[in-house]
Amino acid sequence: MFKNIHTKYKILVNMILTQVAFAIISITAIVSASDIVAILAINVLFGIVVAYTNFAAMKRIVGGIDRLKEYLDDFMQYAFMKSNKIRKAEYIKKDEIGEILESFNEYFDSFDKIRKDDMRVLGEIVLVMNKVEQGIFRCRVNSNTENPMIMTLKKTINKMLDTQEENMKNLENTLESYSSNDYTKQIDISPTLKARMLSVMKGVNALGEALATAAKTNLSNGQMLEGNSNTMKSSMNNLAAKANEQAASLEQTAAAVEEITSITRNNADNAN
Repeated sequence: MFKNIHTKYKILVNMILTQVAFAIISITAIVSASDIVAILAINVLFGIVVAYTNFAAMKRIVGGIDRLKEYLDDFMQYAFMKSNKIRKAEYIKKDEIGEILESFNEYFDSFDKIRKDDMRVLGEIVLVMNKVEQGIFRCRVNSNTENPMIMTLKKTINKMLDTQEENMKNLENTLESYSSNDYTKQIDISPTLKARMLSVMKGVNALGEALATAAKTNLSNGQMLEGNSNTMKSSMNNLAAKANEQAASLEQTAAAVEEITSITRNNADNAN
């Protein structure tokens, strides 16, 4: 009878019954002053009724509090990740405790959805970080959640990956240019870069400048060697020409000596 009555109404009924009991007892005492049995019977009857209603209300309140505590303990175990599931409140009655348990079920549904979304985002973060560890920067965290802290973490990680991917592309393109003997390319360093990445960027730019300087020096040395080679070639040509002239002169001298020798021999023969 009293199971689906709100506790405050049960208390109100008890108060009314108590007042009615006192009124009836007073009237009975006035009407039948000598009928002690009737007065006692009425007292016992109303005592039983009031005791029953009080017991029912107390049992419902205590039982509801125990159930609420039990569900709250399960919820806290789930919230602190000591458990993977939680029991929703069942057999809810239409009283204050029932309203609290209904609200609890609604809160649980919302919390369970947010937690599952959080776990999905965190799982993607773990996978993305594993890719980054392998040197892959193109992956992003795509799942969403209603938890603002997890969403802030997701956006921060994606922004970091965007920046790192851009930095790695700049490094890759610049080093490819250097490998193709193009030392004019320089990395546009962001003012937000600091620490080791900044040192790497500056180091690559310094390497490009050093390679460009070395290339200019090699070009200058090559041009100098080419000039010296041309000068040496010209000198060798002049030397060869002089040598040819000397050879011709020696041939003429040899011919003259041979002619003189022949004349001398003839003169000697004539003298004999």
